[in-house]
Amino acid sequence: MATVSKNNTRAVPTTILTIDRGAIDWKRLGQNSHIVRYDVRRKEWGESASKYYGSMHNWYKQESEYPCYLHTFGPHLYVKYDNADEVAELKHEGRPLPWKAVNVQDKELLPQILKLLLADFFQVDGRFVSNADFFLWATADKDFVTGLKIKLTHNWQEDEFIISDQATRLRKLRPSDFDKINDWKRKNVVYYGRFYREGMAIFKQLKPDQLTKEQLKEGIYELFEGSLANRASLTFHSTKSLRALQQTRSYLLNHFIAQFIAYLNGLGLPFEQKRLSMQPMHTMSTSAMKERQLPLEQKPIYIVDDRLNALRSPDDFAACFCQVANAATPDHDTLFVVKPEDEIEPGDWVLRIQDYEKDDFDSETGILKDWQDTKADFYARHPDVVKQTMNVNNNSKKRQKEAERQKSRDWSATEYLEYDVPMNADLKTQLEVCRNQLLLKDVVMYPQNVSPRLPQIQMMADMMFLYQEVLVYFDGQDLHFMAVANNFDVAVDLVRAHTGWDLENDVLIPSAYLRKYEGMPDAKEIDGATKRPFIISRDFVWEIWEGNGRVLNEDAVIRERLEALEQPRPIKQYYPPQLDNNPLFDRQQLQAYTEFLDREVRQSTISFVDLKTQYGNHIKDERGTILVENGGFFSLLGIHRAKKYREYLKGWVGLPLESVREDHLFPVYKGIWYAPDTNHYVAGVKDPNTEEQERSHTLRRIVVHQGDQSRAGAQVQIAKSFFPLLEVNFIRHKNYTVMPFPFKLIEIWQGTEQFTSVANLAD
Repeated sequence: MATVSKNNTRAVPTTILTIDRGAIDWKRLGQNSHIVRYDVRRKEWGESASKYYGSMHNWYKQESEYPCYLHTFGPHLYVKYDNADEVAELKHEGRPLPWKAVNVQDKELLPQILKLLLADFFQVDGRFVSNADFFLWATADKDFVTGLKIKLTHNWQEDEFIISDQATRLRKLRPSDFDKINDWKRKNVVYYGRFYREGMAIFKQLKPDQLTKEQLKEGIYELFEGSLANRASLTFHSTKSLRALQQTRSYLLNHFIAQFIAYLNGLGLPFEQKRLSMQPMHTMSTSAMKERQLPLEQKPIYIVDDRLNALRSPDDFAACFCQVANAATPDHDTLFVVKPEDEIEPGDWVLRIQDYEKDDFDSETGILKDWQDTKADFYARHPDVVKQTMNVNNNSKKRQKEAERQKSRDWSATEYLEYDVPMNADLKTQLEVCRNQLLLKDVVMYPQNVSPRLPQIQMMADMMFLYQEVLVYFDGQDLHFMAVANNFDVAVDLVRAHTGWDLENDVLIPSAYLRKYEGMPDAKEIDGATKRPFIISRDFVWEIWEGNGRVLNEDAVIRERLEALEQPRPIKQYYPPQLDNNPLFDRQQLQAYTEFLDREVRQSTISFVDLKTQYGNHIKDERGTILVENGGFFSLLGIHRAKKYREYLKGWVGLPLESVREDHLFPVYKGIWYAPDTNHYVAGVKDPNTEEQERSHTLRRIVVHQGDQSRAGAQVQIAKSFFPLLEVNFIRHKNYTVMPFPFKLIEIWQGTEQFTSVANLAD
């Protein structure tokens, strides 16, 4: 059973905003926000929704500079004016839009008002801003600008406003791109212009008449989706440097939330950033989690060579790949064996190797756009084979890294398809994941007598799992999967027989109701609930609420510490105040260290970071070139890294230098953390905090629809029946999974069913 350590409780900042409605200063809000709602009557005009809403924001940008929010339920266009005298009569394609002033005290309109205020907030400085989307920009180079797209959603039931983020890239137009802008694009596509204000680059949505050659010289940008190989990416956190920190998701979100809340407070809206009181959950030790891995079955894995290169020029690549793969798998001598496709038999475990990524075939940007992806055909030909695919072309990773660094390089298809057999070290992790996936797929395709094959499987015996319109449960010996969409009545009977709950009234309707502002949900909303993740037992019905919120790091503290570490200081501040009675270093060491500073350090002022980098282990110049290898002062002090030296400067020299990698600065990064007051949880990593991480920190919530609703009772049940299902290491490699693993089994079952159905149709 899981235990909670109350001594480790942390107040963790989130991307959730809360408000005390009773403390709203309505008078001040009304004085600063004259809001008008225009009636946008799409149905009367016979326009299609996608075309209409897609062009509406661009149309308004041509009409006015005032911030607006298009609320699609209505639909209505909300516009914020400074005062009533500024209200404009608007016409769309010659037809006037009826309007009326909004009563800002109407509590039902607060979500719309807040989204309008978000547009107003973004319109005052250098953030990306359009009438539809808002961006925090992080990095820029010659061709691309990368930032976070910010969205605001409302949790009606608890009156919370959740900020979500998505990494987004804008590409600078070239003259050839500009020449292709036609009238349709001017009307329907958002373009951004780069301007300068007080020496700072700012980005704004352009009106059609601003799409000029003159503006092209300053910079015109468009959203760039990219592909898997060059998608937009921003690190979630970093401790490398102050600059790196300021370009991370966590820092950008923390900084934005602080500014946005100050803006709202100034208007009389008492919003604050929600902090969750979270505690670590442990059902077993980290080392004991090794017991919760998949058993290493000694079934041969057949290599089928389906590379484009194999079609172009057959060689012994597959045989060489097997040699490397077997050498990287020490628990078996000949686990991987080459097998021709026409000799594959039902039930075989097959690793299909390819030399491309899916996005390489994109008709416009793909490097292999003149080739054909053979994966789907292969899978359709062999629906009864347990199969996994691996890309063995190391050029894919090279291209992706270059794209992340935003370097420009043109690859030819011929160059891209020239590669060597992967090295042992490159394959080890991929092969471990491959074996796990093959075993899981085998369990799903042949779900009889699975007890010895899946750890934690007995915990499923009293529960059913519903997700993506599929039910899965374990009867003590076999797994059972059932599609709900076309078998709803059967599913209702099955759930009632196993758990006693009514699938519609006790599970789906409560879920749909939570997402509806008022009134009972309709049939479509109830059907949609079958796609959400539920755990159903005789004692409870739980839903995993997958909101867009995140938990954030203590970036303000990290920033202060990085500033101290990077602050240039007179070199004399690093000298020891005395040579004797120091518990860290003896007199001889400090004397040698002092003489080294006198003799070697060329700068009169230098930061701690530069001092240890240039003179710590080695002596380097400002460019990082090693002048004297192993000749730095670390050897004089008898140390190999800077931790002890930093402690010496802090404790004995008086420099305020703190570590930026302490666990409490990343409170929910490691382990599984749980907020018993609200049933929110975060699944972090098992190992200590790494230097950087791109994503994660997603906030999920266990919603108790049926069963014990009390905090203490629900916590006991969740600790017993939920968190142990996260402590398996075969879904996320050697890590906790973020949702109970039976939901992954459903996803695998759906994938195998897809190709089985295609094959049956072909027969």
